[in-house]
Amino acid sequence: MLIDFEDTKSISHKPTKGRARESIVIEQFLKPYLPKRYSVGSGIIIDRNNKESLQQDLVIYDDFYSPLLQDLQSDKLFFPESVFSVIESKSTLDKSGVNDMFEKSSSVTRLTATFKPKISIAPNLIIDSVRIPVLCMGLAFTATKSIDKLRDDFREIKNQNKNTNSLSLICVLKDKDDRAGIILHVNELGLDNIDIIPLNNSRLAVLEFDDSGGALLYTYLILMEHLKNSGIVSPTPDYVKYAEVAGLTKSKISVANEDTKRAKIQAGDHFVETDSAILMKNLTEKLFTKGLDDTEKIEYYYHMVKISGESVLNNTLFFIENKMLNFATPRSLYTAIINYKNQSPSDNDIKMIEEYKKIIQRVGNKEITLTIKGP
Repeated sequence: MLIDFEDTKSISHKPTKGRARESIVIEQFLKPYLPKRYSVGSGIIIDRNNKESLQQDLVIYDDFYSPLLQDLQSDKLFFPESVFSVIESKSTLDKSGVNDMFEKSSSVTRLTATFKPKISIAPNLIIDSVRIPVLCMGLAFTATKSIDKLRDDFREIKNQNKNTNSLSLICVLKDKDDRAGIILHVNELGLDNIDIIPLNNSRLAVLEFDDSGGALLYTYLILMEHLKNSGIVSPTPDYVKYAEVAGLTKSKISVANEDTKRAKIQAGDHFVETDSAILMKNLTEKLFTKGLDDTEKIEYYYHMVKISGESVLNNTLFFIENKMLNFATPRSLYTAIINYKNQSPSDNDIKMIEEYKKIIQRVGNKEITLTIKGP
């Protein structure tokens, strides 16, 4: 790799030179030695909130579950859920290069991954979905400083930024003193224990090697350990969520009336029977036009609670024109109506329901506004 790197020095066009050096990393370091499950590309990572990462030199992604939204020869668009690692490559590393590595890795870790909470391994075999963070690394062919000075620059940059745990390590093949090594994180509870993904209590350290081959091999083994820890089966993107964000589900689904009977639709954290929803719609329209009879007034409140969910009754009170109404609580009225429907109402239940009928009649006449809210 270093020999080929020297050959690229004769290229005067900087973008071409940069792509040539990225190609060296891909073709000689990654592609021949990555398990077949993974592929390497370059491009931008974009999440469901339309938030984008900065351009990434090298992206290691799941080749099986990774739809490429854009697949040009040199640039691709990736979902964050499909990305396992990113690598920023530098021909010659200095402090500004370390800062660039840090900013690019931070732009990746700030993305939001959206995947389903369960993974289907096989029919009737479902496990919880767990995903470890993206491993962000840097790789430099040469450096203008010693590895120790670059470590100090790295620490200073971390201390100046909030997203301090983005960049995991930097592999330097040859610093200004011809030393090879890796700047990485170790745990404060055991300074010889490497934190592949940095923690809040991690400390920076330099791991020096006799030659660049040793540094490169160790970097490869850290990458392999991370990929192993990612699991045999990893959570995949929730493609339907991405479709919703893209506006592909704006067109309404049309279902015939016959097919809506005894079905259920989701309302918040619970499901509502479509029969209740249709009845409630019809009762609401009638309430403000023709008015409801006594039986319909009771059904109106009963189905309103069914649609809203009984949690709406917890710690809530009735208000008329923002003034608290003290004839009953929403919970006590619902209990009275349930007792009435079960033909076992108490005298107090009857009294409460009669008062409610008068109030709902005034609501239908648009004389008052009745609301249910917390005290």
